[in-house]
Amino acid sequence: MDVVSFKPDVPWRDQREADLQRGIKLWIAVTSRWDDGRTLVCRLGEMRNEAEVFDMFAHVFSGRAPVTVRKRGMAILKLCDYLEENNLERFPMKELTCYRFMYLQQSEGAPASRLQGMIQA
Repeated sequence: MDVVSFKPDVPWRDQREADLQRGIKLWIAVTSRWDDGRTLVCRLGEMRNEAEVFDMFAHVFSGRAPVTVRKRGMAILKLCDYLEENNLERFPMKELTCYRFMYLQQSEGAPASRLQGMIQA
């Protein structure tokens, strides 16, 4: 009993739905940090309320594994943090800025799988 922790029984479908909702909320937060002049950000601003934005992202990510949605969102969030910390342009950035970020990640020892995940995101 000291080693095994108690976890309430949650049906896997409910857990998967909760995980997907967290991933979608992450993407909503990520896109709020993007350049206001971009088409996607403008369209999100035109939506009536947060529920409509949430539904749109739910449709975009339907069929995706919640873990993948979250991983890709965290990758873009890391990139947005880099842009802010270095006073660079907002996402989406120039190709050269992206290259420099990826090069920095590689030089800091990031595994190839993380870099591939960033590209996929």
